Amino acid sequence: MNWFTPWNAKLFHQGKLVNLSIVKSIRKNRQFKQFKENGKRYNKRFFSLIIVKNNDYGKTSPIQSGIGLAVITSKKIGNAVKRNKIRRWIKEYFRKSKNRIPFNIDYLVITKPGIFEYGYENIIRDLENAIEKIREIYPPSGIYL
Repeated sequence: MNWFTPWNAKLFHQGKLVNLSIVKSIRKNRQFKQFKENGKRYNKRFFSLIIVKNNDYGKTSPIQSGIGLAVITSKKIGNAVKRNKIRRWIKEYFRKSKNRIPFNIDYLVITKPGIFEYGYENIIRDLENAIEKIREIYPPSGIYL
C-alpha cells in the first residue's frame, strides 16, 4: 500500500512504515567510518563540518535519500544541558534550512570547546558560510518535501 499525505508524512514501502523526513540522524558505525575515510572537512573556529555524499556507502533506495546529520559534542563543551542545547541549535538550523542545503549529502558537525559561549547567532552564521562553500561544489537539487 503506497500512499502519502502531507498530514502524516509517512509512507508504506514494501510493507514497512517509512518516515519521509528530509533530515535523518546518522547512527551507524559504518557511516561514521565513511566520514573519516572519504569526508571533506570544513573547519571553523568552534566546530568542524565534515561532509560525504550519502550514496558512497550503498544507499540506493530513494526512500533512504535525504540529508544525514550527526552532531558530536564532547564533555569539554559543558554539562549535558549545554551539549544538548548545542545539538538542538544545529539540528534546528538544518531542519529550517533544508531548501538551501545540498541534498543527498551527510553532514557531521564536531563541536569544539567554547561553542556555547560563542552564541546561537554566530554558530548559525558560521554554518551558513560553510554551507555556502558546499553549495558551490554540490548545488541544491530543489527536490524537497
